[in-house]
Amino acid sequence: MKKQILLQMLFASILLITISQKSNAQQTLIHYWHFNNFTSTSSIPVNPSTLTPLLADSSIIRSDTAKVMYRVQPGTSSAYLTYWDMVTPGDTTNARYGTLGGNGLRPRNPWDSMQLVWIIPSNGFKNLTIKFGCQKSGSGPQVENFEYSIDGGTTWTNSGLSITSFVVTATGNPNNLVTITMSDANTFNNKNLQFRIRFTSNSTPPVTGGNNRVDNFTVEGDPMPSGPPMYNIGQINTTNPTTGVADSLNGHFTLRGLVYGFNQRTPSAGTQFLLRDNTGGVTVFHVSKTFGYTVAEGDSVVVPGIVQTYRGLIEFAPDTIIKVGSAKTIKIPTVITTLVEANENDLVKMNNLMFYATPTGGVWPAASANVLCHTQNLTDTIIVRVLTGSALAGAPLPTASLFNIVGMVQQFSTSSAAPYAFNGYEILPRTTSDVISGLAPPDAVTSVNATPNLTSLTFSWTNPVTYNSSTMKTVVFIKTGSAITLGTPNKNSTAYTANTTLGSGSAFQNDANANCVMNSNNNTVTVTGLTQSTNYYAIIYVIRNADSTYSAAATANSTTTNNLPNPVTSLSVAGLTPTSATISWTRPAGYDVTSHTTLVFVKVDNAITAGTPTNAITSYTANTAFGSGTAYQNDAAAFCVYNGDSASVNVTNLVQGKTYNVIVWVVRNSDSKYATSPTIGSGTALPPAPTAKVIHYWHFNNLNTGMTGAVMATSFYNWGIGADYSTLDTSKAKIYYRTNPGVSNTYVTYWDNVTGDTLNQRFGTAAGLAMRARNPSDSMNLQFYIPTTHYKNIKVSYVCEKSSLASGQYQQNYDYSVDAGATWRTKGLSMTVDSTIGTGYTPVYISFLPTDTFAYNNPNLILRIKFSADPSGTIGLPSGTSGNNRFDNFVVEGDTTTAPPIPLSINNIKDIKSSLVLYPNPTSGELFINSVNDQVKNISVMNITGQVVAQYSDSSKVIKMDISNLNSGLYFVQVRENDQVSTMKLLKN
Repeated sequence: MKKQILLQMLFASILLITISQKSNAQQTLIHYWHFNNFTSTSSIPVNPSTLTPLLADSSIIRSDTAKVMYRVQPGTSSAYLTYWDMVTPGDTTNARYGTLGGNGLRPRNPWDSMQLVWIIPSNGFKNLTIKFGCQKSGSGPQVENFEYSIDGGTTWTNSGLSITSFVVTATGNPNNLVTITMSDANTFNNKNLQFRIRFTSNSTPPVTGGNNRVDNFTVEGDPMPSGPPMYNIGQINTTNPTTGVADSLNGHFTLRGLVYGFNQRTPSAGTQFLLRDNTGGVTVFHVSKTFGYTVAEGDSVVVPGIVQTYRGLIEFAPDTIIKVGSAKTIKIPTVITTLVEANENDLVKMNNLMFYATPTGGVWPAASANVLCHTQNLTDTIIVRVLTGSALAGAPLPTASLFNIVGMVQQFSTSSAAPYAFNGYEILPRTTSDVISGLAPPDAVTSVNATPNLTSLTFSWTNPVTYNSSTMKTVVFIKTGSAITLGTPNKNSTAYTANTTLGSGSAFQNDANANCVMNSNNNTVTVTGLTQSTNYYAIIYVIRNADSTYSAAATANSTTTNNLPNPVTSLSVAGLTPTSATISWTRPAGYDVTSHTTLVFVKVDNAITAGTPTNAITSYTANTAFGSGTAYQNDAAAFCVYNGDSASVNVTNLVQGKTYNVIVWVVRNSDSKYATSPTIGSGTALPPAPTAKVIHYWHFNNLNTGMTGAVMATSFYNWGIGADYSTLDTSKAKIYYRTNPGVSNTYVTYWDNVTGDTLNQRFGTAAGLAMRARNPSDSMNLQFYIPTTHYKNIKVSYVCEKSSLASGQYQQNYDYSVDAGATWRTKGLSMTVDSTIGTGYTPVYISFLPTDTFAYNNPNLILRIKFSADPSGTIGLPSGTSGNNRFDNFVVEGDTTTAPPIPLSINNIKDIKSSLVLYPNPTSGELFINSVNDQVKNISVMNITGQVVAQYSDSSKVIKMDISNLNSGLYFVQVRENDQVSTMKLLKN
């Protein structure tokens, strides 16, 4: 029997090292789905999380755990909808057990964010093979992509799969047969194994419709070698507390762990060593066999065997020993002060031992023997077992009277039969380095914790297990504001007088600014006489009294608390009119209108000098007309505009274009104590309302109810709102509500009308209606098609409000396109972010700056608004199903120009005379020129002044150039072929 197990385990070892890449043709069928019992006829898209998984039609492991699910990929919108159903007829490709071609599985559209996930536990099997038949509808996805997970779907990979994708060509029966083998050993014998299929298109443009069908999905594998079950050592090494016998006596198990020490049977026959994993240890023992294994510390081994007990020591009698690794890192020895049952089969360290009877000849015994030692305080006798086979046998003794020993703990009870006495514990050193000569420094304290209060700090810690209150002292030093200089202290603890009032105790030897606050055997101290909101540093030493030896320093630092007010947050300065602005903030937690007051000061042009204010609250008279309130204590040019308990103030008497700096203080009423810090910000008044010529105007009063109810986002692509007025063309000036790039075309939202306003109205238009963009809008954007042909100095204005502060879209983000939506930019906007929209209609002003003149005189200009939530993610959630923002009186204005429009409406510019094609255009770096011949072409790139900034010469039909080093702007590309010259415009982003 043992020989059979040996052969099985050796085979398993070879398998781990050289995993077979081939699968037995007669593999065992583990799981099988034929889908003939699946009869779903659903045709209504649903949330995929509601689709019930399909259990395997047969499984030799557990059919209730083998299942297939149709689920969304991570990061997909919660509004994504799809479904699956059966397809008839199914197919017999890969059918098993004579199964007929009944039904197949059809995962339906949309599939761009979906995945088929198969849960396929492989307990007891290796060399897995997955097979299935598949086909696609005429417009279904062509490519199936494969991955697997070894950890229940947490991580995914395709490493080790024989194929990672498959191009489906069959559009009917018979199906394509897909065969996938798994070579990753982590997929073997894995109860958490999963496999998934994701669908993509390899067409241009990509396929977006249709579906794929799957039938007769099988998982096969080779059975794993049998043997005793694998256990952690901690599961089999417990002892009966009465008899001292192993709880798992005579149990047959397989263990895996690291080898400690040497072969304790050397030079005799047999094997004996300590085996440990992270749950515990056991002594592996065989009286005569080595199983061909040479013991080496740090080896990783697999050992099947039987649990035994000998003289109270738990041993493990091996069937065989299989080495699977080497040079592994073993544990750090556990520091102990006494030998007890809990230390058995562990690696430990005992400090400050001395010989009870010093071995003769100045060396450790050469033959196996016990050497008696005892602790420094003579309270315990320790047996040190020296074995002939160890490197310590015959080595010189330590020269100092005290030494430390590291070793493995075994037991040789005085009882030869059960019940065993819990005694006879001994340490077995492994090498000469396990004996450390001389008195080691005391061990340091650990787990230092600081509890701050207003004017005190309480420090606590854990003393080491080796701490001896009769021979040691704990000394604590505290310093204000910076770390203590440690140095190498050597003063005796008696040199320090402690006082818990900081500054009253003795100064530390190496830092005169650190004072002793404790000199005792306590493990906690409360230090008083401290200052609020101040950082204090501590060092803690254990000092041995006999020789003034210090432990390593344990350090900590902490800041005392305060009862000063906290500062306000979220300070915002937003223009209200050309001569006024709104200053708003969020009051801090704990703000109490009966005990706190908020002071706001404003200064023009330069930052306010904050200083450390002390003036009473009553000394400040606020006036919202800038320059009329009381001057700030530390800056005479800053004036008080608010003194109260609100969270906003409207300030007037401002000058448009000037920057106004703001400082906000929270002050305690009882003693005029100011907050821990001020809150500062700045802003400007609004620019004056546009006075240029109206180009486009939407007042929305003619807007019908429009799209009410849940409508697919694709409906918005062809349905826009034309301008109510346009000097150019109302059919081209339109507003669209569109999905962001890459968003599923099943995303659901809508827009409609709402009561409007007269703010920003033109031509005496009545309030009427406004446009309402509804949630969810996290994947939506408003696009305003606003051609500016023959106009420059473009300004956009509108009014906006949100449905509520909680659910309306929190922030509007602006960018624009000068090439009909091919690329987007922000550099030419006066404002790119607006989070000031409230629950009443508020004017918004945006200017296109001269830094990007391509927005001027442009027939392809688009302004885009996207929506986002509050940075905290708690309000204004565009992913919600309620809430909206409303827009009214959207006006585009500008000054006229006689220049010809910018020709940016095409991506490729073709020169008709020479059949040259230049693309892409615009470009950020790469540029191509195509021609119909292979003649030499001399190419010059010139800026708008005619200066040549780049040159190329090439005879290829397709010429690639790199112009990424050129500045953004308009250029001319001149191409000479023989006597023919062609010139084309180029826009560099």
